[in-house]
Amino acid sequence: MNKARGLRLLGEYFQQTGKLELSSFGVSWVVRVALPGDTAVLQQGREVAEKLGENSEASAAIISLGNTARAIGNQKQGQFPPITTVLNVVLNQGGKVAAAIASYQPAIELYQEVARETNAPLTEIQAQLNHLSILLEIDKYWQSATESIINNPDGLETTDPNFIDRVMQGTKQLQRGLTRYIKENTEKLEVQIKAQLGNLPASRAGVYARIKLAQNLKELKQEPGTGAQLLATAAKSARNLGDPKAEAYALGNLGTLYEENEQLSAAEKVTKSALSLAPASAAPEIAYQWQWQLGRILTRKKDREGAIAAYDAAFNTLKSLRKDLAASDRNIKFSFRDDIEPLYRQYVRLLVRSQADQKDLEKARQVLEQLQIAELDDFFGDPCSEVDRGASQCMRKAQ
Repeated sequence: MNKARGLRLLGEYFQQTGKLELSSFGVSWVVRVALPGDTAVLQQGREVAEKLGENSEASAAIISLGNTARAIGNQKQGQFPPITTVLNVVLNQGGKVAAAIASYQPAIELYQEVARETNAPLTEIQAQLNHLSILLEIDKYWQSATESIINNPDGLETTDPNFIDRVMQGTKQLQRGLTRYIKENTEKLEVQIKAQLGNLPASRAGVYARIKLAQNLKELKQEPGTGAQLLATAAKSARNLGDPKAEAYALGNLGTLYEENEQLSAAEKVTKSALSLAPASAAPEIAYQWQWQLGRILTRKKDREGAIAAYDAAFNTLKSLRKDLAASDRNIKFSFRDDIEPLYRQYVRLLVRSQADQKDLEKARQVLEQLQIAELDDFFGDPCSEVDRGASQCMRKAQ
């Protein structure tokens, strides 16, 4: 049992550091430990682990394999520009939904396998939540990719009307098929997950399962009351467990929900509560998110001074985390471009508004400089002080 768990954790470490091939090897070895053999490794390993009373560890290993398969799917899908990926599916693979989701199918099947076979409600929900989130990720990518073609046929760089018509019709058909596929499967998963919520144990994993479901429901544009209730329950459970970090994460997500629904006073209150529970000194990876969120909220409430203070706190916290983020796996790097870069640009816009003085303008310059350095680190994936110093000197000379 200890060997199996150790190998799984090693595989998860390789996954987090971007060594996906090693991750797959390390995690798959977990299920090989129980029963040597070359065929149906996952199924045989799980069956033997269940006989030995180790079914929970086998399920955890399969979920980890699914996570690794998902990361590999992200890499495959990111090899080419979205328009190229769409054209390949439409023109070379008959515009089939199965072709569009092929990169993620191994991960989906692993999550489905765990949900189908496990007897543990928490494990089942974790697998279903991972399945649900991967469907939302697929939907986000393909909706954006197909819309970029439909809304901009000039991007095809051809004047051949027959080719353009073929691509347009095929892209629209693919988009409709994907929409049906995502809708049917997300609705099914939502029903299954909600049916199991009452069986969740009073544990940290149970708290995070509720938070993740609330996040997914927000992505599905569900009525916010359900998500708010899930997050309030998660925060209460975390409080009862004496886990301030988990409580802060639940309250911060509740603040996000309030922010998006224009309940700014409530958003400000719970966001500040989250920060008091998980300050930057104790949990910087969480704190910067809620500092940033507070900055957005106060900006919308016309509290410029408070917003600048919140953005500055987020900027400094993120700066201290930058090396860790830039050295992490490719998934986090994509998140940097999509989810972290806007913090810098929002902060600069706030600083250079009409009330800006020389101090604000100097700070804006420093923030843009740090953004450029962070982009270099993200590109090379190996941050170092020499690059930081060299980039800083070059940019100062360019002023």
